[in-house]
Amino acid sequence: MKRTIHTIASFACLQAIILGNAHWVSAAASITTEQNLQQLITTRSCRGCNLAGLNLTRLDLSGVDVEGADLSHTKLSLTNLSGANLKNTRLNSAVFAGTDLAGADLRGAELQDTSLDNAYLGGAVFDDKAIPSQAGSPSLSATPPTAEVAVSNLDAEALTGGTLSDSWWSRQPKSKKMLYTNLTAATAIGIWGLTTWDYGTAGFTMGDEGWFGHDTKYGGADKFGHLWSTYAFSDALTGLYTSWGYAPEKANIYAALSSWTVQFAMELGDATSLTQGFSWEDMTMNTLGALTSVVMQRYPELDRKIDLRVEYVFNVPVQGIFDDYSNQYYSMVLKLDGFNALENTFLKYVEFSAGYYTRGYGEPDEEQTRSLFAGIGFNFSRLLNQNGWEKTGKVLEYIQIPYTVPKVSYDFD
Repeated sequence: MKRTIHTIASFACLQAIILGNAHWVSAAASITTEQNLQQLITTRSCRGCNLAGLNLTRLDLSGVDVEGADLSHTKLSLTNLSGANLKNTRLNSAVFAGTDLAGADLRGAELQDTSLDNAYLGGAVFDDKAIPSQAGSPSLSATPPTAEVAVSNLDAEALTGGTLSDSWWSRQPKSKKMLYTNLTAATAIGIWGLTTWDYGTAGFTMGDEGWFGHDTKYGGADKFGHLWSTYAFSDALTGLYTSWGYAPEKANIYAALSSWTVQFAMELGDATSLTQGFSWEDMTMNTLGALTSVVMQRYPELDRKIDLRVEYVFNVPVQGIFDDYSNQYYSMVLKLDGFNALENTFLKYVEFSAGYYTRGYGEPDEEQTRSLFAGIGFNFSRLLNQNGWEKTGKVLEYIQIPYTVPKVSYDFD
């Protein structure tokens, strides 16, 4: 409905690229490593076993015992390893992005070509040295492993072997960084609305946009735009907040609230517009988008199987790419590589899509249509991830490459 909604979400997806760490992953996990993973999940223990190159993103591995295991080149983004026994493990080139290592024992672990900058380290132990759970805390035993507190700059620098930036932003506590980020987004929307839209031209007004009816402004495509953009923005902010030191689950809650609040600020601006008005339908879809992000964070097995995506094509001349609904498809995608039984077969590259699109809305003299569609496609994210292009693969969990999904449609009109 509004360009800024999709602008923010697209920026958020690109932000997810920047936040990621480039790394190598194995071309395909062997049967042995998959069996070891099943043992680990079932028994919570796999000492000395081979887990190299596996994708363990978002898994709950809190308290597991993998002493002496090979976890080199393993993807551990947003993985919960709090309280885990990681002594003498091989973590060479492993990827830690928002990983919860609170209270983990990493004494003797090999960390060559590995950065812990984006991991949560409260209470973690490295070669007999505990990382304080809060400023001034002397040891791991003083604080439960799941306590969420900051790592001191001195210890973080000692761990990473780097020199911490002394910029104004780096000195801000994570709570202020979050506040400033939200204020900046809301301010940008306000300035854009005042200069480009007609914010401030009316008192508080309520709009009645309807849902997916034929006579609505965009046939309902804008409602899926609200859901998708709030969801994508929330996921991107989750990665940002975890990189600042928030535990992954709390980061996701804050991110969902931030995303929802930014959209709410936009609706308040719309309420002062003669042409828009506050839309409770939009806010309902914004709420569903934020909740979807939370559900995916809470249930990583569901997140492995399902993506929400937008696809941009070129059916008509582009008028405004972010609200040009006649050139967009919104879809829910089922990824077969999310199923353990299919992960090591050729079906791991297969995806099934279902979604909604409209055509002709906002186009003079064009027939207005609303349609459901189904399609089958190729899992480009899987292909890119296993060949070291993980950052690009992550973006493709939110954006569908144009013209890569053959579709059959059912038109309502």
